[in-house]
Amino acid sequence: MNLQYYFQEVKQLLEKNDYQVIVRRDKNKIIVSYPLRVESPQSASFQAVYQITKGKLYFKIIIGGQTILETPVDVPKYVYKSVIIANVAKTCMELEYHTEFIRFYDGDREISQDEFSQVDIVKLSANDTRRQNSLVNIIPEIIHEVQTGEHQIEELAIDLNIYEGYIAVSQLFGKEFPVGD
Repeated sequence: MNLQYYFQEVKQLLEKNDYQVIVRRDKNKIIVSYPLRVESPQSASFQAVYQITKGKLYFKIIIGGQTILETPVDVPKYVYKSVIIANVAKTCMELEYHTEFIRFYDGDREISQDEFSQVDIVKLSANDTRRQNSLVNIIPEIIHEVQTGEHQIEELAIDLNIYEGYIAVSQLFGKEFPVGD
């Protein structure tokens, strides 16, 4: 039997047991639903909601229907999508949930991860769209860099004019920068 068969079997098992991370775009917000986790690391089921209001990104955590955290995300618009993608990846890592099993929706229509990465969440200029796509494309390398302590992507981020986004994504994974950087 091949690996794809096992992947589908695991995916069906997760669905049957309602143990899925679901990322859904609904108009001006992205809703990420995380399942109850009873084994270590334990976690209540919760939702992370990223909403764009008056051109600004806001983040909130909802547990049991109650908002327990709500905060603006102070990054440029071209960074919005990368912050969302990176935060979902980080949370899945913390919950030991493999990101390959995340289900993506645009409204009620299920789409692939690649299709979701192409979904517009905010209107951008052509230059900012290029910057957004450049940043999204290097998220795996940023995560690797933070985890290993290497410094290979920082210069590329400067060259691509996405350094501010590089800092935002890196900080999500615990990288510290000198104040004023």
